[in-house]
Amino acid sequence: MFKQIKNFFKRVFSNLYKTAKKFIEEALGMVVHVVIAQLKDIAIKVVEELENTDLTDAEKREEAFRQIKEYAVLKQIEVKSSIIYLVIELALQYIKQHVQ
Repeated sequence: MFKQIKNFFKRVFSNLYKTAKKFIEEALGMVVHVVIAQLKDIAIKVVEELENTDLTDAEKREEAFRQIKEYAVLKQIEVKSSIIYLVIELALQYIKQHVQ
């Protein structure tokens, strides 16, 4: 069952990613594609978990940033803050469009 859920999220995020692909290719380059792909699953998980907390939106964003940054460091993924915030925004849009 978890595999089906995982595959569902991959397909949906893939569709969202395709929509933003042109912008990402022009503005950020190929390295960013790799980093986004590495962080997308953790970003969706973290954002979903924080969605039902009593934190303010700003606190949720900062906590999501902290958790994703911690994951990136643990996995030795070098990533700039702006990319982490982009991944958080993509995860938020994904959740708004597909989970509600």
